Amino acid sequence: KANMVSPRIYHAMRDYIQLSSLEIDQKPLCFVVLALAYRTGMRINEIIGIKVSDITDIGFINGQVIEAPKIILKPNRYRRLKSSSAKRVIPIDRLLKTDELQPFITFYYQQKRLKRRYLFSQGSGDQPLPPVFFSNMMKVIWGRLLITHDFTFHSFRHTAISQLALVLSGSPLTQVMTDYDTAHSDAIVRAVLSNNKEKGMWFGLASFAGHLTPDTTFEYYLHTAHLLAGWQMSQAKLVIPITVFDMVTGIGYQTVNRQDGRAYDISTKQVYLDKMRGYLISKVTSK
Repeated sequence: KANMVSPRIYHAMRDYIQLSSLEIDQKPLCFVVLALAYRTGMRINEIIGIKVSDITDIGFINGQVIEAPKIILKPNRYRRLKSSSAKRVIPIDRLLKTDELQPFITFYYQQKRLKRRYLFSQGSGDQPLPPVFFSNMMKVIWGRLLITHDFTFHSFRHTAISQLALVLSGSPLTQVMTDYDTAHSDAIVRAVLSNNKEKGMWFGLASFAGHLTPDTTFEYYLHTAHLLAGWQMSQAKLVIPITVFDMVTGIGYQTVNRQDGRAYDISTKQVYLDKMRGYLISKVTSK
């Protein structure tokens, strides 16, 4: 079981890094690792194995400066992908916020200038930092900020996928459970679903996560699925014949019309259940 990391905890982690006593060259590294893990949901080995050359659409290209970085995930010596579907492009130029994207770009240029092969490496840069560095970094921060928790590095993956499900569905829960505003959410939707318009958002989300079908995404990662279902049900415009409604509830036409004049269509003899929702709930709770 992996829990979701709330925006409040994430921002507290960011602040902890900035205010810590880490060396000046270590803070950007830790900050970028945290931002990528939280926003993209990449697996720990996928992050570890990022090569500087895996990052595209950044630098001096065709006579102009382009800074819309994307990460191309493909197998290498330090990054074994779980399946062929795990090969994918991560549009970090759309996923990261401005105050996360700029540090990433600066860090990328630094690693490239130092001719390091792996993005998260030091010294010669021929080898990435070990997995224990990434997992222990998060454990230390959580341990300092929280009295108790059961987070692991993999919790970031569950968080990102669950939050993106809210964003892609256009749910108002996005404003409650994420820190994305409307403009940022719209940009994410366009980027993530750009190659999956025909198959739809669930296949788009599965493709982004590196899953072959949405089955795995739903079974293991969507901690917001029940909330999405509840929200969509609340938006449903259901109708039922007045005769059936009366038989099931014992509420006749006169009561329906008295509660809401829009709840009954006399021409079709149908009751609009959304108009009666408040009344039905009050009747149930009073018993």
